[in-house]
Amino acid sequence: MAVMQPGSFGDLLDPRFREIVTEQFQKRHEDMVPVFWGMPGATTPMRDTERYSEVSGLTPAGQFTGAVDYASFYQGYDTIATYSEWAQGIQINRTLVEWDQKNVIEERPKKLADSFWRRRQIEGHRWLRNAFSVDTFYHNRTEGAPLCSNSHTTTTGASTTAGFDNLATTPFAATSLRTLQIQMADFRDLQGQPIDLWGDTIIYPVDLYEEVYEAVASQGRVDAATNNRNVHYGAYTMIALRNKVDFTDTNDWYFVDGTLMKDMLLWFDQVWPGGQPEFGFTEDFDTFNAKYRGYSRWTNLIRDWRFLVGAQVS
Repeated sequence: MAVMQPGSFGDLLDPRFREIVTEQFQKRHEDMVPVFWGMPGATTPMRDTERYSEVSGLTPAGQFTGAVDYASFYQGYDTIATYSEWAQGIQINRTLVEWDQKNVIEERPKKLADSFWRRRQIEGHRWLRNAFSVDTFYHNRTEGAPLCSNSHTTTTGASTTAGFDNLATTPFAATSLRTLQIQMADFRDLQGQPIDLWGDTIIYPVDLYEEVYEAVASQGRVDAATNNRNVHYGAYTMIALRNKVDFTDTNDWYFVDGTLMKDMLLWFDQVWPGGQPEFGFTEDFDTFNAKYRGYSRWTNLIRDWRFLVGAQVS
């Protein structure tokens, strides 16, 4: 790793400069990890994986005709998540710190915290960027299907011809909200039985901000000459994906049950005891170079797909 030396930062050593800007435009916005993910809290460092499974419910009771009909529960799919480690460091020559005219270098170690915060934002959006493919970076689910798919399966032998499709291709529009709400209302459990879901949250790229805001904030029907009331008015929480790094697509959007989302998306921090990144400092005895480093460890998993419909728009 390169060492920050005085020769590489001549402006910091020159007293003629009135001010040296230190990337003031890079500001932290809302931390999106707790917006999307349920966070059970830091786990013991001795645990190398997080494992979740499921068991089915029962089919509706039948008519009694003289003998009890005994029903069966079924083992569902397993999800196993593996922890990932993240680290970064910087080295600074002691002379550069002492000669710096604006104390800019003294602030550089604080940027390590910003670096880890940005990494968490990138990883916290990963489930959205990869919703239409099988992503095994953090976790494996034995179903083996993408998060948003029209080919979900079950372990019970129940028919999957209806209620196992949470993939859409419809561009965002007010009418699309109604379509996806109806699609979500048809979701079935492992036994093929209906479940009670209600989409109440729209997750969308910043490119669709105007369209989403109009659909939810207009009292009258959007793009209609009639004076009918807009049934979507004030009915949904809007979550905008603020930048083009964390979410690059301009058309894809998601309709979710916001409460169930945090039950299905789980994020685990493991740096003991609080889970937050750990930072350290030392000085090399022979070179006087100061070394700063940060370290963090986390994983995440998606327990089930039955909380959203994802629209993959071409």
